[in-house]
Amino acid sequence: MAALSAMQEVQGRDEEGVSDVALSAMGDTDPAVRRLGSEILGATFSPSSLSDALHASGDLLRIGALEHIIRRGIDADVADILPSLRSHSPRARLLAVKILSRSPEDLSVCTSVAELLSDTVPFVRRSAMRAIAEMGCTGVADTLVRISRDASQDDDRSEALAALSVLIPDSMESLLIQALHDPSDNVRAWAAGACRGRATVRVTRALLRALESDASPRVRAAAADGLKGSRVESAQALQYLGRSVRGDASASVRIASVHALSGYSEAALPHLIQAAEDSEYRVRRAAVIYLKRFESEKISAVLRRLARTETSEEVRAELVDHLSGLPIGFDRSTAQPLYDPKGRSRTSTTWLADLTRYPVSNGITFYATGRCSVTDLEPATISGGGRSDTHEFIVDEEGKLCIDFLKHPRLRTAFSIVVDTCVDAYGEIGPCDKLTLDRWGPPFQDSPGPAVFFSRA
Repeated sequence: MAALSAMQEVQGRDEEGVSDVALSAMGDTDPAVRRLGSEILGATFSPSSLSDALHASGDLLRIGALEHIIRRGIDADVADILPSLRSHSPRARLLAVKILSRSPEDLSVCTSVAELLSDTVPFVRRSAMRAIAEMGCTGVADTLVRISRDASQDDDRSEALAALSVLIPDSMESLLIQALHDPSDNVRAWAAGACRGRATVRVTRALLRALESDASPRVRAAAADGLKGSRVESAQALQYLGRSVRGDASASVRIASVHALSGYSEAALPHLIQAAEDSEYRVRRAAVIYLKRFESEKISAVLRRLARTETSEEVRAELVDHLSGLPIGFDRSTAQPLYDPKGRSRTSTTWLADLTRYPVSNGITFYATGRCSVTDLEPATISGGGRSDTHEFIVDEEGKLCIDFLKHPRLRTAFSIVVDTCVDAYGEIGPCDKLTLDRWGPPFQDSPGPAVFFSRA
């Protein structure tokens, strides 16, 4: 903290020695200090001094120049950047690769960046692969093929395959089929997902084998996704996906299979109806989302039957927007001002106390059924799980929100929803909806008073 304060005092001075202080700061262990040092140093660069810095023997000065180029979007001379690819500093090599990736295909640049495919630092190697794909360096394809087969680290193999899918998209069949047998489930899952839209008999059959027999649920789910809408071996794909919906032990695979079946139109209906009876509510919800698309008395009967017994609020909320004759306990009219603030026919809206901590934030979800789920993560420190309870809510004649909390007095509070600007979990600033409750308190916050929740617009 003291180092950062000292740097902020130096910032803006036009004094001899500022560059030395900035260079020293760039070697600090605190990322904020390093960044500020880089910004201060960048402010001292003229076009000629920037070129000199790029050829400097000291890595810190060169890094400062490279970061300045990236931050300001400067079109630097390629000849000035290439020497940094041979820097002792991985940071300098990485920055140089990022800058060069914006260059059009050039044999000398492709050759220089390709030398980093054997770099000792993993993130430099993988950044070089991405740059080669972005620049369209097709002459490096053979090297990437060798890496995709022989590299010892699975991230290198999958990154090489991703680059090849950009460079030689029409020659990926054998590489993807081979990758579906890779020892790493990370690589197999990537390959299965990449097979989507590349339907050939060989690829489809490889996906069917993966869906049926791969040991990893992630790979089986990716294989299901890869089969979505395939018109090759479609009858067999339907059969395999239907078996997966009925019998796979993993709910994530059953959900992925439901999504895949949605691309097969009426032929998939028997399997989707089966999924609507799944023991896992997330599978039932996925099935209902797609069954709602079909206009038939048979489907309506299935959904009405489900509505009479359904206990999951997520599934009930999907049903409420579809059924004309609502079962007892459904009342969408009182819920609408909160579950769907923009009138976009959402089935539910989740409001979080802190968007930057998504998805692990206290929050409240309003469903189209007239019920809400309040999540309190505080008990997680004791039990490891947190708490989520479901309660009925209405908006009364005075326009106030009323929630029935078990074991607590009924909450009655004024509320407002406005458009605001928020920061999300990735540090991105963008529009959001802000829900303000005038009255909130224990057990969901320490003391009574207003509470604010956010939802991405």
